Amino acid sequence: MARGIMPTPEQLSRNALLVKFFAQAYPRIPRTNLVKYIYLADVHAWEYLGHPISTLNFRRDHHGPYDPAIEDAVEELIASGHADEKREGWFSWRGGGEYVLLIDHGRPVAFDFTRGEAAVLDYVVRVYLSMNFKELLRDVVYQTPPMKADVPRKRPLPMERLANTGTKRVGFRLDDVLKGEDECGRGELISLSAFADELRAKAPA
Repeated sequence: MARGIMPTPEQLSRNALLVKFFAQAYPRIPRTNLVKYIYLADVHAWEYLGHPISTLNFRRDHHGPYDPAIEDAVEELIASGHADEKREGWFSWRGGGEYVLLIDHGRPVAFDFTRGEAAVLDYVVRVYLSMNFKELLRDVVYQTPPMKADVPRKRPLPMERLANTGTKRVGFRLDDVLKGEDECGRGELISLSAFADELRAKAPA
């Protein structure tokens, strides 16, 4: 995903790189969607890699998981010339409102994600970006263990409870599989979807 891309002069933070990644994958991405995709990436990274991809500290907010630090990451991306924001109104029979869209400029950047992190991000893009956002919230985000935990609003979500829960059922980690492929010289990138299929196949009935 990141190979062959020359770095830009500035060094973006890890969170700004994640914002950039999803802004590239989802043109004109709404800000409300952005934080949910990063949250899901961290959920799956905790499950399959044992650590998050971002440095955000998600808390329970009115509309789901949130960390105000995401605003700093977006501003960092805009200040570095990688993106702009645009406000766009919406209307329905129930009323109207305003979207804040993040628009990527298409400037290249060197992502420093590991192969395991890249596999998780690829999974989030392929599985979740095409979902209706209300369904994504209802059927996916709100059903994750941290969001189902008994945590008051504005308090941190227990993300660390997810550590390696996806791989304990099968006995190996996604990073180890990818490392083994590199050592064998096959050069094949296993997807998180394929890895999850293996987990389901080996799980007790």
